[in-house]
Amino acid sequence: MGERHGTPPTARTAVSASLVGREFELARMRESLDAAIMGKGGVLFLVGEAGIGKSRLAQVIASDSARRGLCVAWPGGPDCDSGGVSSAG
Repeated sequence: MGERHGTPPTARTAVSASLVGREFELARMRESLDAAIMGKGGVLFLVGEAGIGKSRLAQVIASDSARRGLCVAWPGGPDCDSGGVSSAG
């Protein structure tokens, strides 16, 4: 039942599901999202060892972003015009 790599986040993604121990990282990402919405740019890098939940964290923040009306670039995803998630490639 695990997520496949390249699977775009969806509105069905539960924000709180399976993010044990990632409250700090999620809070920082949401602060950056809030700043971006208010017109303040920035860059976040999500790096770490394989299997520690980088993709899941990215899915949650991308889902949050799409729910807030932002277009999110995600490899292999649909166009922004069709649901808020855009293919990056």
